[in-house]
Amino acid sequence: MRMVAEPFMDWERGNITLFLCLFPLMCMYVASSHKTKIPKTFLMIAERLKLYVDKHINVMRLFAANCIQFDEEKIEFANAVIGRWMPARVKNINISHYIRVTSIMKCIRAIQSSFSKLFNRKEQENENERLRVMYTKQRWDVTRADIVEFVLDLFDKALDGKLVDELWPRENPFSLGLMRIRNKYGRDLNTWNQKQVDIGEGPEEMEEEEETDEEEEEEDGSDDDDDE
Repeated sequence: MRMVAEPFMDWERGNITLFLCLFPLMCMYVASSHKTKIPKTFLMIAERLKLYVDKHINVMRLFAANCIQFDEEKIEFANAVIGRWMPARVKNINISHYIRVTSIMKCIRAIQSSFSKLFNRKEQENENERLRVMYTKQRWDVTRADIVEFVLDLFDKALDGKLVDELWPRENPFSLGLMRIRNKYGRDLNTWNQKQVDIGEGPEEMEEEEETDEEEEEEDGSDDDDDE
């Protein structure tokens, strides 16, 4: 629960630290599943994060300082607003249209914010945070206690072997996931990455070979002229 819930709760509150600390465990946990593509995606993200931490720490600082804006709900809302303000008759939309629309949106939000302050309107609060605060109140004490008892009872029965092993396997998903990363997913990604490097270097190598051939032909031609 602390791995799959609390990091994202902190993320919504503007703190990305716990997510970054637990992301390697998330990679191992996902790799222990029967999915094949998702673990590779997680590992690619992990590789980028390590690169940013090691060589581009300013990117991580920017990410951490603005992590609330990277929330999926906010991104989907922003996309919906952009689509609503995008000219309907434009067929070939390019980056200039997005720059214009997003600039207009900033002005509109500034105007709306000024009106909210003028009329003392309450800003719309985060729904998840509202629910979390609500569920901590005293009237939810009985419900919280019942849920905790229900969840812990399931784990107790699973560990005691009272539940079907196929549904509640007693194994360490992290060790299994790490083994699969080392033996399968990590190697697959290294192979894929090398292929991308080869593709990227291909045209340059061909150009170098062509230049070398042209130089050799020129040298051969000059030698022929000298012989004559």
